[in-house]
Amino acid sequence: MVDCYPPPKYGTVIEPFCGSARYALKYWDREVVLVDKYEVVIKVWRWLQSCSVQDILGLPELRKGQLISDYGLCEGATLFMGMIAGVACTSPRNKISAFASEQNGRKNKLKRIADNLPKIKHWTLIHDSYECLENREATWFIDPPYQFGGSAYVESVVDYAVLAEWSKNRGGR
Repeated sequence: MVDCYPPPKYGTVIEPFCGSARYALKYWDREVVLVDKYEVVIKVWRWLQSCSVQDILGLPELRKGQLISDYGLCEGATLFMGMIAGVACTSPRNKISAFASEQNGRKNKLKRIADNLPKIKHWTLIHDSYECLENREATWFIDPPYQFGGSAYVESVVDYAVLAEWSKNRGGR
């Protein structure tokens, strides 16, 4: 879906509910600020920023029924593996899903992530609520948890009326 959105009009891209940061990744060459209230998301992004291509490609290939916790990985790697253990996971798992297992243990996804590591090294990562952000001229990509049915997200409590007003008052686009 990211290709359906217009390109940034400003030199800074801010994603207040960053998740997978697909918009920021498409326009990675800008100043990028990712913010998320869910600490796991920020921990995974910080871990990825510290990784080399070899770190990612050297992760274990998960097979159906295996537990991630059995590998003795560091916290960042464990959280990362837990987030990619299923399709569209909203929190880390300890076991790979059957569907993900059928996709060669997510090996293709690891290659794509490894290829993108150089793009994220300069990003600013903030563990906080969107409300903490100063209002500045930027391209704001605001994609909060779904209003209806978003309860699977750990940090899904959002006052959408307040968010709507906050969004309308952002500087830039």
